[in-house]
Amino acid sequence: MVVGKVRAGTTISIQGTIFTNCREIVNRQLTVVLCCLALLIALGAIWVQLRPAVDRIPRAETVGTQTGLGRVLGEEAAKVATAQGRVVVIIPSNPVPIKQRLPELWNALEDELKKHNLSLTVVECPLNAWETGSLQDDRAAFNQVLEQNAGADVLIFLTDLLEWGRAQEALPQQGIPKIIAVDNLKQRTKIRYSGFFNRGVLVALIGARSEPRSAVTAKPQTPREWFDLHYRVYTAADSEALPE
Repeated sequence: MVVGKVRAGTTISIQGTIFTNCREIVNRQLTVVLCCLALLIALGAIWVQLRPAVDRIPRAETVGTQTGLGRVLGEEAAKVATAQGRVVVIIPSNPVPIKQRLPELWNALEDELKKHNLSLTVVECPLNAWETGSLQDDRAAFNQVLEQNAGADVLIFLTDLLEWGRAQEALPQQGIPKIIAVDNLKQRTKIRYSGFFNRGVLVALIGARSEPRSAVTAKPQTPREWFDLHYRVYTAADSEALPE
């Protein structure tokens, strides 16, 4: 009988120890899970505060601005293209077609060019094709795009041009189409683009406004008004006004 009691007590003790250990393991795992959840919530709160401003732009403003940009690009191209000429848009390569990525811009550009009987072609180039860090490779890539599209009337660059100091030696001696560019970087704008204006190959640059937005329509209603709120068209005549 005594032995039986000892064995029973031992069994209960072992079971209690196992239960205690399991509970501690579960508690530790639960603590880890709760810590991970707290971290995710904190990161989410930080992202809400710091996410790119574009995520918080109202839909009406996005549609209006992109439509306005597309129309202005078409209008500027029509000014310098020949009758029934060809316009080529240079964009960074992306598995999603531009018609799906930027439908408002694309549709507005396409519609505007149709008004002037101008054809539209898309040419993709690798992202940062001429920002490899190798001057020789950057010039070769930029030159290749220009030479392969030498038969176009106008090249619209939706990717940034190679900075003039690096690009000037890459320009073909002749047969360069007129260029319209969109300044996406908004850095060293005058240094990057003024040389293209002086050489006569850049006819229009769509860039950020250098003057306060208060100088334009306070409450835009039309695509052009939305465009004017965010952008300005620079030409050789006013290239000195380019942001530094």
